[in-house]
Amino acid sequence: MLNKLRSAWASVLMLSLLVVPDIGLAQRTNDPTLIGGLQPKQTVVGTELIRTMNQDGTSNATRIGDVFTDVGMSRGAPSSRGGLGKLSTGLKRVLSRTGRVQWLMAGTSLTAGGGGGLAVGPGGGDSATSPNMKRSAAYPRQIANQLRAAGIPTRSDAVIGSGNQSAYANPVTDATAYYEGQVAVAGTVTIPSLGWPGGRGWLLGDATAKWTFAPLIAADQVEFYVVDMTGGAYTITDAAGAVLGTYVSTGNFAKRKITLNRPASVGPLTINVTAGSLYVLGAVPSLTFAPMVEILNAGAYGSSSAYWNNFTALSPGDWISYISPDFVSFEIGANDANSSVAASTFQTNTTAFLAGCKAFADVMVIKSNKSIGQNGTGYDLSAAYLAALDASAAAVGSVMTLDFNTLSASFSASDWFDSTGPHLAGQGYAKEGVYGAARVLTAF
Repeated sequence: MLNKLRSAWASVLMLSLLVVPDIGLAQRTNDPTLIGGLQPKQTVVGTELIRTMNQDGTSNATRIGDVFTDVGMSRGAPSSRGGLGKLSTGLKRVLSRTGRVQWLMAGTSLTAGGGGGLAVGPGGGDSATSPNMKRSAAYPRQIANQLRAAGIPTRSDAVIGSGNQSAYANPVTDATAYYEGQVAVAGTVTIPSLGWPGGRGWLLGDATAKWTFAPLIAADQVEFYVVDMTGGAYTITDAAGAVLGTYVSTGNFAKRKITLNRPASVGPLTINVTAGSLYVLGAVPSLTFAPMVEILNAGAYGSSSAYWNNFTALSPGDWISYISPDFVSFEIGANDANSSVAASTFQTNTTAFLAGCKAFADVMVIKSNKSIGQNGTGYDLSAAYLAALDASAAAVGSVMTLDFNTLSASFSASDWFDSTGPHLAGQGYAKEGVYGAARVLTAF
C-alpha cells in the first residue's frame, strides 16, 4: 500500500512540475485570481530541478541530485526517509486543490533567521537586531521558495511570535522590523517574556493598542491566535476601518483562534483593543479556493531543548498542539551546546518534544549547522549531541532527519554572518533552503 501511495504521489508531482504558477505575479498585481494556476504566468521546470529564487526575481538552478552529492548524502531507501504520511496526504490535497497542508518549523535563531539580514558575509554586529535578523532570508522562507519553484503552491507569510525569546535591544521596534512590513503596532504594546513558539508574543495593553497584520500573498481567510484576558474586548478592522468582527474576551488566559473570512486580498487587518488587554501570538493567512503548503516559522531566538519540552498551558508545545499542523520540524542543539547542557538531558528534552508533536503531526529533526571556520564553536553539536538526536528520532519512530550539520561543512566564509557564532548570512540560509526542499521532495 505504501509503495502504491508513493507511486501515485510521484506521478502527481511529475505532472505538477511541468507548469509552475508564478505566485509572485499575483503578489505584485494584488490579483488573487493569478494564484495557484488559475491564470498563471507559466514556467517550465524539469522534474529534477530546483531553482533558487532570489529576492530580485532572478533564479539560480540547482539539481536535487547535486545537493546530495555536495554533502556526501544519498537519497536513501524508502524505509530511511521517515514516516511522512500526513505530509504526503497534505501535499496531494494541495495539488488537487482540495485542502492545505501546514508545516510548522520550530527551532532557534538559526530557524528564525538571525544574521540573514546580511545577504553575503562575513559581517558582524548583533545578529538578533534590525536589520540583521531578517525573516525573508531565513531557511523556512527559502524552503518555501524552493517548493514553489518546484510547482508546489507554497506560502510562508504567517506570523508566529516575535522571533525572539531572549531579548531584543529594542523589543517592539526590532520585532516589527523583523517582519519587514507585515506587522505594525500602535499605542501601548509590549513584548513580555512568555515562552511561546516563535518567541515572545505581543501584549496589547489598553484601549489605545493596535496590532496590524498584512499577508504577502492574497488571503481570503486569516486565523488569529490570541490569549483572552478577563474583561477584554476587541475588534478586527480592514484597511478602510470597517469592522469585520467584534469579540469579547472569554477570560482566564484562554487560547483562542479567530477565523476571519473576507474577499481575497493582501490588504492589512488590525486588531483594536476596546477594553482591557489582549495577548497576540500571531496570524496565519490562507487562500481557500487555491490551497497551498503553509510554512509557519516558529523559530525562537535563544531557545533551547528545555524551552520546547513543555506542553503545559500556553507553553510552546501547548500552542503547537493547538495550531495542530500536519508537519513539525525541529532544529535544535546550538544553544544547548553553548550552555553545556548534558547530552543525556538534551536527548530527554528532544525526545519528549518530538513524541508530543508526533501525536498529531509528522515530525522531522534538524541537526543545527556548525560554525565552520568561525570562533563561535561553543555552539557546535558534539558527537554526543549528534548521537542524542539520532537516538531521539529512533525512540519516537518514523522521524525524518535533516542534517544541516553535515551540509555546513561545505559552506564558504561568505555564507556566514559573523565570526562569533553560528549565524548565517542570507546566502548560507539559501543553501539550507535548497537542501531542505530537496530532502522533503525526495522522501516520496
